[in-house]
Amino acid sequence: MPRWEPHAKQRLELAALDLYSVRGYDRTTIGDIAAHVGVTSRTYFRYFPDKREVLFAGAEELRERVTGSLRDAPADLPPMAAAVHAMAACEELFHAREREHLRRRDAIIATSGELQEREAHKLATIAAAVAGALVERGSDPAAAHLVADLALAVFKQASRAWMHDPAADYAVLLHHAAEQVRDLVAAPASDPAAGGRRPSGLRDAELRAGPRHGPR
Repeated sequence: MPRWEPHAKQRLELAALDLYSVRGYDRTTIGDIAAHVGVTSRTYFRYFPDKREVLFAGAEELRERVTGSLRDAPADLPPMAAAVHAMAACEELFHAREREHLRRRDAIIATSGELQEREAHKLATIAAAVAGALVERGSDPAAAHLVADLALAVFKQASRAWMHDPAADYAVLLHHAAEQVRDLVAAPASDPAAGGRRPSGLRDAELRAGPRHGPR
């Protein structure tokens, strides 16, 4: 019978964070991480398939939280507003982990092209899931993918600002980032070839991210 390891997954995540910060990602092995918490590599592989995935343990929960919130969003919300509403559901996940933990993780990812590639893949998976949920709500597929990409950009800007400002409120940052995107996309086109008009891929209602005075 396998030995029970209390909180092994969380301990492995923290150990990886410590070792990657001190030794560097490339110079740390799975055996090092396992030994750091007094378990075997076999125990490590019970939770993570490789040494990258230990930094992305919350990605699946994030995807499920976002898509679930999007499916439950009020039916009359325009696509962009609905997508931002779904991103707001991530706030509880942020508070479940301390800012310092997320800052350290972000710094580690920034040192490795391999980790940046994995993060991009994880975010692309979330964007695809958001686009699929928007299509289920009746959005045009092309517009749904565009909105999903914009919503992920909003999420990344808000989450990184939240990580580096202890006084910041994630919901407020998210709303402000959504407003910035909406204002940029809604600005008149400057390309003469566009005839001074905004491209027709998204309607005004699809760009609207909510009231301009911010969340209450």
